[in-house]
Amino acid sequence: MNKEKSNYDNKQKSDLPPFNLSSDEEIEKIIEMNEKRKRMYHYTSMDTFYKLIGSINGGCFTFHAGSVYTMNDSQEMVLGYNKIKKYLPIVENKLNIPKEERLLNMTDNKEKNGYIGDQFGEWMINDDTTNFVVSFSAAPDILPMWVLYGGNSAGVCMEFSPYMIKQYYKQKINDDHLKIEKCVYTEMDIEDYLLKNLEVIYKMFKKNDKSKRNDPIIKAQYLATMCGVIGAFVKHPGFEYEQEIRMNLFRHKKDWKFDKTSHHHSVYVESVIPTSALTGIIVGPATDMKDVKNSMILALRSKGIMIEPKHSEIPYRIY
Repeated sequence: MNKEKSNYDNKQKSDLPPFNLSSDEEIEKIIEMNEKRKRMYHYTSMDTFYKLIGSINGGCFTFHAGSVYTMNDSQEMVLGYNKIKKYLPIVENKLNIPKEERLLNMTDNKEKNGYIGDQFGEWMINDDTTNFVVSFSAAPDILPMWVLYGGNSAGVCMEFSPYMIKQYYKQKINDDHLKIEKCVYTEMDIEDYLLKNLEVIYKMFKKNDKSKRNDPIIKAQYLATMCGVIGAFVKHPGFEYEQEIRMNLFRHKKDWKFDKTSHHHSVYVESVIPTSALTGIIVGPATDMKDVKNSMILALRSKGIMIEPKHSEIPYRIY
């Protein structure tokens, strides 16, 4: 039996250009168009939303990006590191890396490499290799995210264009370290993701001269990069419902700030996101829209943002 197509499906099809493989240039245009259409969502409380509006300076929000090593879940980086240890030998075999140059040998050979191999985790944190993340979701308006991150369902879900953020960092900040990607959860996705990305960093490592490739400090730096940049996108399958997208940045110690919450200490940096990348706002399902809509519009317009907030479509109300 044929399923009836929705108006939404028909509209999406009508918006797409005809697919023509006549030139690489046309393919690149289609890829870029698809990138421009992608959206990601940041769930937060109403209080934090107004603080973000108040933080706008120079046409940018100021977000707190948390260190990958001081996340709420301390096992996140452990999981990423263990998966890297599992798949890195496959990459090393593919690239024919000599035994003495292999990165994981640095952590195993404690007698030769001393504190670096024995305390690799501590070394990563203290050697100015920390990466920082701002978390988003690929899913708009889903109840678990509202409950956990959206002010107990009375907060805000901010819709952003990752394409616009990347363009801003590329053109205005000239930051080559920005990485925005979906997290991976299932073993099949983790394997594909790690084998592809570990090979990229390993090829960078191979460009060093032989003396540097055998230096445990250099090895540790590259392994730390793998853990902080690539491992940060590996998550336990129990969190797959979050559909997390992470904006990952590298920042030097001079930019680090420290905070203590009720349950843990955190390290963060201030990171900017252009207001031009904000494409929509959803108000939580447990919020009375009549009470908040006008004040939100006034706050947004005072900063030149002409977006009208919409109410969550989830039938979940407590007012």
